[in-house]
Amino acid sequence: MLLASLGKDVDSSIIITAMARKKENEGWILTPGGKQIIKSAKTGVYLLKKIENNLIFRSINEDSKVFKI
Repeated sequence: MLLASLGKDVDSSIIITAMARKKENEGWILTPGGKQIIKSAKTGVYLLKKIENNLIFRSINEDSKVFKI
């Protein structure tokens, strides 16, 4: 909560990384802790993948978007 309110005060996005896996009936689960990812309008789940010298940034939502960096 403190980090979120600081980001809001300075009008910045907060990016928090974690390893996750998808369970069939439970949605996205953080590994190794097993905590469920809370969904809200301000959060997202993304896949980062490095292929040769490219970094692929893919949104894993209903409206999937791919960015090549």
